[in-house]
Amino acid sequence: MKRLYDIKHSLRPVAFFIVMLFVASCGGGGNGTPNPEITGIQPDSGPPGTLLTIEGKGFSPQNTDNTISIGGTSAPVESASESELKTKVPEGASSGPVKVTVGQETVSGPQFTVEAKAPGISSVEPDSGMIGTDVTIKGMNFSSNPADISISFNGADAAVNDASDDQLKTTVPDNASDGSVKVTVNQKSAMGPDFNVLAPKIKAIKPDTVVQGATLAIKGKYFADELSKNKISIGGTMTNADSAKSDTLYTVIPKGVTGGPVKVIVGEQISEGMPLDIITNLQACYGNDIQLDANLQWVSQGLTTSDKDDKSQDMAIDSNGNLYVVLRDRGVAAKYDSNGDEVWKSNFDTKLKSTTWRGIEVDANSVYIVGERGVSDQDLGEAKLKYHFSTLKDGNSNTGGRDIVLARLDAGSGSLGWAQQFGSPDLDELNHETVAVLPSGEILVSARMSGPFTPTNKEPDKGSHDVAIAKFQKNGTLQSVQQIEAYTAPYSIATDDQSQVFLGARNDDGNTVFARLSSSLQIEASSEQVTRQIKQPIPMPDGGAVVYGNTGTSLEANKNVYIKDAYVQRLGSGGAEQWVHQQKFDDSGSTKYNGGVRIPGGGVVLVGQNASEIGGLPYLGIYADGGRPLFIDGSKKSTFFEFENDKKGRGFPSAVETYRDANGEVHLFTLGVTTSSWPGRSDDDNIDPKGGKDMWITGMTLECEQQ
Repeated sequence: MKRLYDIKHSLRPVAFFIVMLFVASCGGGGNGTPNPEITGIQPDSGPPGTLLTIEGKGFSPQNTDNTISIGGTSAPVESASESELKTKVPEGASSGPVKVTVGQETVSGPQFTVEAKAPGISSVEPDSGMIGTDVTIKGMNFSSNPADISISFNGADAAVNDASDDQLKTTVPDNASDGSVKVTVNQKSAMGPDFNVLAPKIKAIKPDTVVQGATLAIKGKYFADELSKNKISIGGTMTNADSAKSDTLYTVIPKGVTGGPVKVIVGEQISEGMPLDIITNLQACYGNDIQLDANLQWVSQGLTTSDKDDKSQDMAIDSNGNLYVVLRDRGVAAKYDSNGDEVWKSNFDTKLKSTTWRGIEVDANSVYIVGERGVSDQDLGEAKLKYHFSTLKDGNSNTGGRDIVLARLDAGSGSLGWAQQFGSPDLDELNHETVAVLPSGEILVSARMSGPFTPTNKEPDKGSHDVAIAKFQKNGTLQSVQQIEAYTAPYSIATDDQSQVFLGARNDDGNTVFARLSSSLQIEASSEQVTRQIKQPIPMPDGGAVVYGNTGTSLEANKNVYIKDAYVQRLGSGGAEQWVHQQKFDDSGSTKYNGGVRIPGGGVVLVGQNASEIGGLPYLGIYADGGRPLFIDGSKKSTFFEFENDKKGRGFPSAVETYRDANGEVHLFTLGVTTSSWPGRSDDDNIDPKGGKDMWITGMTLECEQQ
């Protein structure tokens, strides 16, 4: 037994050594934390109340786990992290070392000198911001005379905007950079906490492909509030911001720029670059000696029949250049690729009977079509509908004339997904281009309402109609109906990638109006026009739009109107006119623009017609962003359907779309109705329409040619 006792006691020193070695390996704090260490303090002098920053390591992120003293006087812990503590010099403190205790470990740092009469900084609010940010510095022993005071941000001098003994107001100077704030009063200086200068950040540029002279929208944050302090670099070429709105800068692409990163420069702060592509194959068209031309590549009449009036109504395009069309009087839609080849054709005439189709839009995998039908035609066959009839008028939800139908087709197959019939107890009608899709995927339909759509709407109190904009969720659920009482009927609706909504309408006085609305469908800007109609607006990057249609009033000096003229007008974000062109394709009758779209990179293209729908000819008009006409097909007394032997396809266009392929070539597609044969076509349907009207689609390329 004695031998066993001796062995046990001989092992105790070894065990103790092992335990102590384990504790030491876990750190000197005894609780798994490293020993605290002070590497510096800022400032190193000042009066009581001065904000003191202690830098080091091994601190606790919990305020209560740290203890601070200055010259032996306990000081409060204002904030804590593992590498930084903040405190304020307490009243009664005397000069001496700064000490920090974490757990059972105390470390001593540099000496702090208490100077009761010296200036001191207790806070800087805010402690971060962009160039031009207003900053308030609170402290003590300042002066009410600004001439006694100087302020700097990491060495960059700042203005003294207001001064008192305990508070100063200043602005972050143009050349400021990250670093401490310094206040000097009558040759005595006080150092404050670091101020973080926020560099401008670009989130997106719209569009990401442009031509010289086009407007570019730069969206981001931390831009300067004063417009002139924002500088923009495009591929190394410096330019100025022309306007700004809601963290968005707008600039015009200057001459000589061939592409490269876009950067925003505010003072000495530079954002990261965002790539920008310049279209060079169209750029020369903005010169004086080059003419833009539209070269016809193909024509399709794929949805025509020999015994029916096949009036094509509207067209949409997806990001891959696929086209989607819908006929007006037959329940037929189709998808074509950019070469004019049919991908699918969907016939839903028996599923959505007795419907006049007005518009089509595409969004990702969904195609939305909108039309109108008699409210008595309740049997919609195989389509599953939910009805949103108001019962506020005599308790009868089925009175009135026509209701609106919104339906979803699958973009990949053309199959019918869901449909909704909705409207008021009274007459509800659509015009052209009355469907649009927000970036969120919500669908908007604008209509003329004669009575309430839902219990939250009310009867029009001026005239007999109001504009209504119905918002649907992706699954077809009616989300809301916004009644716009200032307007009587809508002409058209469009959206942009910033969720802004653009409306062409008629007001209660019968005049044409343009309005821009928020995504919540509240009017942000509007203007009254002298034109007869506003077709679907073309959103522009600055929140304005290009509008077009026909006018019975002269819009340009020294130009007379014969019955009606086509027009195109650029409106700013507030609705004010920037430029306008009044266009007459020939001198024998009236003319009008029916459809328009933005060209990838800049400029707009419009399709128009002269004379009547039966005997008229289709035309093209293309304009630069600044308003200069690039191509007016009517100027050479021909149409873009001029074929061999001077034969022309008659009819009228209803829609136009554009697409830029991977090779940079810009394609243009038009949709319309013809009342004649199409010379040069090789298929078997190249005959005069037997049903009265046939649809057509064309594919063209835009090219620059030497005049």
